Amino acid sequence: MVSKSKSKDDQVNLTVLDGPTSLIYADRVLNVSIGPINSKLMLGLEVGPNNTFSPSTTLVMPTIALIDALASMQKTMHENSELKAVMLKGLDAVNEQYNKL
Repeated sequence: MVSKSKSKDDQVNLTVLDGPTSLIYADRVLNVSIGPINSKLMLGLEVGPNNTFSPSTTLVMPTIALIDALASMQKTMHENSELKAVMLKGLDAVNEQYNKL
């Protein structure tokens, strides 16, 4: 659980509180919708051979929180060379698919 407060200089302070959490597993992000206020990620589970996926969970969050998550992922990637190699390999595959369009 997260407690959100705002200081008088308009800086947002987040405090992580102990409490119940949920673990969500997904094999793939099936769809991403990004808006100026909120973004939506549809997550899916692999249900059979031939890369067949079924939607399992939809996550809606503030777009700024999604951007913060991406920045955090980038920081983590740069601090871990093994993770960086895996991520760069995945990005190369995405670029190849994009270039085929």
